[in-house]
Amino acid sequence: MLVNMTIEVQIDKYRKEFNSLLSKYIKQNIGNNTLDKAIKYSLTIGGKRVRPFISSMISKDLGLGKKESFAISLASEMVHTYTLIHDDLPSMDNDDLRRGNPTTHIKFNEANAILAGNSIFSMAINILIKNISKKKNDSLLKIIELLCNVSGLQGLAKGQSLDLEMQNKKKSIKKMLEINRLKTSKLFEFCVASPFILSKSPTKYIKEAKLFSNNLGLIFQITDDMIDLENKNYQNMNNFCIKLIAECTKKKSFFGERNLIYQDLAAVEGTHRANTQRINSISHPGSRRKRIISLCQCRSRATDRIPYRG
Repeated sequence: MLVNMTIEVQIDKYRKEFNSLLSKYIKQNIGNNTLDKAIKYSLTIGGKRVRPFISSMISKDLGLGKKESFAISLASEMVHTYTLIHDDLPSMDNDDLRRGNPTTHIKFNEANAILAGNSIFSMAINILIKNISKKKNDSLLKIIELLCNVSGLQGLAKGQSLDLEMQNKKKSIKKMLEINRLKTSKLFEFCVASPFILSKSPTKYIKEAKLFSNNLGLIFQITDDMIDLENKNYQNMNNFCIKLIAECTKKKSFFGERNLIYQDLAAVEGTHRANTQRINSISHPGSRRKRIISLCQCRSRATDRIPYRG
């Protein structure tokens, strides 16, 4: 674990490594027809690579080899990419830009965008099959099952469907959380839990990894959504995030009470709670922005301290 680097530096360093390996994979496996170009474009137009970064750090801590680690990381980013392609379609969110560039359906037409998304998902499964040792077939099947579950009716697809149903409607906190769990937390679950499954960790650790990833995914998404919330909803979500962080830190059997990761998460919770109490007493117009910044910093620190067996 690169404890002496800030989370931004760690992710930036990893992003360069990941993009280099991705370019090599594309050259070896993807051709040059229209569909190939749509796939290459979608995979390479940017992105922070947070999900593969999380998978990579956990894989490293659990002693997985580079080949298996990259397979999980690339699969997670591919599934994320396929969901973005489909999210942007005219029948979904109908967006023309993604990361400052034309969306895939704008550049290559809607049919090719759908085909590119479908192809990228199948490529994610194929990458896992080809790069994980045959000696770990039982674990491989569990990872593929998890990926299918988080992508389909139990995860991303259902979340998108609910989101479309709620368009132009006022979302309750409960409904917002349900959508965020399905659309964001579920893929984090694959990123965090897969290395534990592949390393044949005890069931207890795998369950706690899923809890951590669920909370991390919600914090990640909620902090992006907070700007648009009304005051009452904002306060509720702010307090909810604090509870999520606290819940992560209570898993002492997972983090290890003397583990630096556990100690840092506990410190993040305490610092954020103190900051929230202090900032909530401020009534000037900039107070909401300060609270959002505080929570975003908390999110970064939580992401910086990925759990492992202590």
